[in-house]
Amino acid sequence: MPKNILQDKVIFLTGGTGSFGHKAVDMFLDGGVSKVIVYSRDEYKQSLMKDTLRNRGNVQFVIGDVRDEVRLERSMHGVDYVVHAAAMKQIPACEDNPEEAIATNVIGTGNVIRSAVRQGVECLVNLSADKAVYSVSVYGSTKFLAERLVIDSNYQGNIRGVNLRYSNILDSRGGVFEVFAERLRGGGTATVFDSSMTRFFLTQEEIVRLCIFAFEHCRGGETLVKLASPIRIAELATAMRDVIGNGQVEVHDNTARVGEKLDAVLLAEEEKSLAKSYGELIIISHLAKELALDDIQPITDQQVDMDSRRFITDAELEKLVKDTL
Repeated sequence: MPKNILQDKVIFLTGGTGSFGHKAVDMFLDGGVSKVIVYSRDEYKQSLMKDTLRNRGNVQFVIGDVRDEVRLERSMHGVDYVVHAAAMKQIPACEDNPEEAIATNVIGTGNVIRSAVRQGVECLVNLSADKAVYSVSVYGSTKFLAERLVIDSNYQGNIRGVNLRYSNILDSRGGVFEVFAERLRGGGTATVFDSSMTRFFLTQEEIVRLCIFAFEHCRGGETLVKLASPIRIAELATAMRDVIGNGQVEVHDNTARVGEKLDAVLLAEEEKSLAKSYGELIIISHLAKELALDDIQPITDQQVDMDSRRFITDAELEKLVKDTL
């Protein structure tokens, strides 16, 4: 953990009471921050998290909504870094409630940005999603607009606004992995809506490390995309059934939910000219700022084209499932 970047810093985490928030708070505290402020609107989840973190250092819990700009700005006093994770994330809920999705994911993000700018925050990292690329859903459209707001924030004051774009978090509560695991363990059915559906998976730890990378290296206006081998969801469900030894898998074709894409697309064609690679990390520099990093290379087709990416092998998938379960 790069303690020099986190040492004595104050980090503000919106929507921080989920499984990602728990991992982020743990890693930030391990990195030597002076305080983490968890800002969310669910007092019950905050209560549970307080009990878990009772002896873990200086964590402040603030009840608030990203729709409340006054509350946000007041709560950000003295903050160095912001991680913006609060969002409406369920695609069906966003499709059924588009005004609510816009109010939280777009207007709420604008509120977070303006509050951070006024409070002199050094760096704001926004957690985005692959659905923002060539969006076919309300959720994806709101995440696309949120990304644009974060890029635009770099013209306001001295803040460095950065987006992290990824497909799925493997070990998150409410994610496809957990849903399948619960159903299979109970002898139920893991349902896959299309046999060709693919996703990229990262762990919570990888996402937190990308936040820390952004704090340390990004100059503002970047979108970071961590590459991984794509996984067919039908194969994931089957591997989980085999490891758990219970339940069944049903695969249906052409039944994907409204707003659901078959393939995760992490990079738009129009972004390729702005992108460079740094190992397995794609850095899209929307404002053409060069990062002071060695070994930055041009991107290759194998990195960014789904047809060129190597799918995870059966052995790798089995190990991944066993390690996560």
